[in-house]
Amino acid sequence: MYQGNSDSFRDLQRDYFSYSAGVNIGRALPDVRDGLKPVHRRILWSMRNLKGTVKSTAVVGDTLKIHPHGDSSVYGALVLMTDSRESWNVPLVKGQGTFGKVYSTLDAADHRYTEVAKNPRTADMLGDLDYVPYKPVESGEGTEPEVLPSRYPFMLTVGHEGIGVGVATTMAPYNFWDVLSLTYYYLYNKSFDNQYIFPDFPTGGNLYADPRTALTTMYTGKGTYDIRAGYSVDAGRIYISDVPYGQTAESIEAKILALKERYPDIKSVHNAVSLKGCGIDIVTTKGTESAVEALLFKQGILQTKFSSHMVWVNGSELCEGGVYAVIEQWANFRRSVVKKRLDSELASARSELERLSYFITLVEDTPARDTYLDRVVNGSSVEASRFLEGYFSAHATLSPIPAEVVDWIYQRRAASFNKVNVHKTRYDNLQGIIASLEDNLQDIDKVILNDLEELADECGDLYPRRTELSTLKVSATRVNKKTPKVVAEDKPCRYAWNIQQGTITKELSDSPKSPHLQYFPGYSESTLLLALCVNGDLIKVWGSNLPLGTPIKLTSYADTNSLPFAVYSPDDPEQLFIFADGSLGRFTPSSFKSTRKFRKVTRAFPAFYDLVAIKPMDSVESVTWAYLDRIGQTVVMTDQLSQVRWAKNTSTRTRTHNLLVAEATHYGVNIDPKHTDARVLMDTEVDENPKWGNLGEILN
Repeated sequence: MYQGNSDSFRDLQRDYFSYSAGVNIGRALPDVRDGLKPVHRRILWSMRNLKGTVKSTAVVGDTLKIHPHGDSSVYGALVLMTDSRESWNVPLVKGQGTFGKVYSTLDAADHRYTEVAKNPRTADMLGDLDYVPYKPVESGEGTEPEVLPSRYPFMLTVGHEGIGVGVATTMAPYNFWDVLSLTYYYLYNKSFDNQYIFPDFPTGGNLYADPRTALTTMYTGKGTYDIRAGYSVDAGRIYISDVPYGQTAESIEAKILALKERYPDIKSVHNAVSLKGCGIDIVTTKGTESAVEALLFKQGILQTKFSSHMVWVNGSELCEGGVYAVIEQWANFRRSVVKKRLDSELASARSELERLSYFITLVEDTPARDTYLDRVVNGSSVEASRFLEGYFSAHATLSPIPAEVVDWIYQRRAASFNKVNVHKTRYDNLQGIIASLEDNLQDIDKVILNDLEELADECGDLYPRRTELSTLKVSATRVNKKTPKVVAEDKPCRYAWNIQQGTITKELSDSPKSPHLQYFPGYSESTLLLALCVNGDLIKVWGSNLPLGTPIKLTSYADTNSLPFAVYSPDDPEQLFIFADGSLGRFTPSSFKSTRKFRKVTRAFPAFYDLVAIKPMDSVESVTWAYLDRIGQTVVMTDQLSQVRWAKNTSTRTRTHNLLVAEATHYGVNIDPKHTDARVLMDTEVDENPKWGNLGEILN
């Protein structure tokens, strides 16, 4: 590069830097404080006083007064902000009409034919406008906010892309709840502790959840993610329901049609995309579905990569970093906004308290009150003011009355002078408010945390995750007609079982544990889960069908309302069930490997008995058993489990035997005839030698 020192070269440098700063800060890059580019910010500012629903043309026109860069750029930005378009995980504008879809090239209707309105999340950006800096508008007269007071790090929920002068940014969008949780964790613990979140793309699909990539993005903002389309494979058919982020249904259709000319196994492609949903139906020759599936992977149609590189502005500063830096910078900004608001509220409360102290003192002094009212009614404002000044100058406990308080008292109605108790109550309340505000100023992060909790309550069940997380890394082998296949790398994971709610959660192996859940480590993404219900039903769910990190009710996978009570895999050992009345049942997980999702287990255990314990069969084969054969008739003691006759799920409730002796806990079956605590139903010690005989004779 030329390193000249001429005046012309220095002018060129200065002008270029000025131009690049103007483009990067003024147009191309989002501001970390509110997560918006200038055009988005100006659209919301133009809508601040909007009532009800209006034509998009009106909003575009109002925005152009402060953003003179053409109606197409303004309307294009407005379209992306609407809930109808589904481009943003948290839309800020309610749209009515045709705004197109993020997964399609369908154009939005002209702004003359669409309508917009504010939605509840618009207020998250416009709530504290009195406490942010303002600047002159770009053209015309007046001022506009330099930044909006966002209640949370909104920038992380938007997949911003922008090309400036010498810089570019590509940000992955994150789920609203993940952003809220990570922000809350940071403010509460004053540290991130290597917590990480995964992107959530508005087009759905599946994301390979690689913790190393996620953690790298947390620190550096850079990372490459594998995004897989949502699709299903049937006989002679592949149906794509979710397109990978960055693609559209039309672009995928064009790519497949180009492949169709070279691969005759692709019979036809039908684009079923609409405003109601995405759909691409691919018809193949029967038996070649796997080959076509592998081909679509290899051609980057069913799976693409997204590379993140986070660059943003913070005021006039150009920044590069990761998710952690975004949250830290937003938190610093939010603290300044909250502090200004608290300072303002505290000053207002103290001012009102001061006015009330003078007013209550005057009203409680009846002669002084009557004299003042007489001056107001029969005299002039000057006489009334002089009276107050003289009265409080001679008062022992109060300083001379300020002029603004004199004016405030003069403006009170006569009736208010007879409501001293009302003013005293307000005075006491103000003292409490001031004490609370002073405490909040000492711990501003606590105020922000409370606001995040309120925001979470307001949003309820809104903004669920669209992109499912998967621990399967999928790749295509060499595509040919003989050995076509899609290879999935099976990653280890664990499953968290909530028996009270009947939910199962697939988690990464290194995720924090909850003391209220039962964990099954050592499983993998492809593990077949066998869930036993209290009525004898068996639900079978493949781990690969469960989303990562989301509790799922297992009953949603089968036609049963019975609550699951235990979860196994086919590799687990045979299980022994022990019931309250002594009945036994046995369950062999390895015998249920078929592909049916739902099956009625008729011999696993009697559904009408109360289950009290479960033991692996290999841990009880060599112990001594005692049971009652034909109730009240015979006691049998044996060390051969095979001699025990198993209770069956019969409709007559006829019990073939009852377990009599158990461990001291009354839940096990390992008995020691020499141990007196082993007695449960009998009043005498059990004989050391196993016996067959009449119950009465043995007890006697």
